[in-house]
Amino acid sequence: MRRAIGIIFVAACGGGSTRSGTDFVGTYAVTAHHMNMMQGTTVACSDSGPSVTNGPMYFALIVDPFFDDPSFIKMQTCTAPGTCTDTLDTFNPGGPGLEELSANTQTGGGTNCNLYAGHGTVTLTGDVAHVEVRSWFESPNLQSSDCTLDKAEALRSSPDCETVEVWDGTRMP
Repeated sequence: MRRAIGIIFVAACGGGSTRSGTDFVGTYAVTAHHMNMMQGTTVACSDSGPSVTNGPMYFALIVDPFFDDPSFIKMQTCTAPGTCTDTLDTFNPGGPGLEELSANTQTGGGTNCNLYAGHGTVTLTGDVAHVEVRSWFESPNLQSSDCTLDKAEALRSSPDCETVEVWDGTRMP
């Protein structure tokens, strides 16, 4: 029964990946880290931005301890191997490697609506992991009843993001 549930879950999350989540588990030394965000405005989703020179030296991909299932791979940033902090990114097998898709709405009553969406991918070539995470935010003047997940998900088709972050790293032995 567990296997049938796993197959249904992978198919629902995009399927198609020939790798399992455990193929990605490890700590990676950062070889490149770029981030693009401008407070109060959007950035081009295609522009990874300037190099981050004072960021974490490592990142880790671990089996999410909450689920304890290799279909849920959590990203952490690390100041040293084993000294890590969780990010909000949890990936599932899908696409060319791992993928995350998120959407959320928040209302404050009346016409106060916040829409959030995210898309992230992790690919692995040999011992080199490539992580891309994009997020979108919009605060439209919508009635609460129109503040829907469909509208939040539609943000992912926009060429303008709230943030773009790209990591490359080499797996540590």
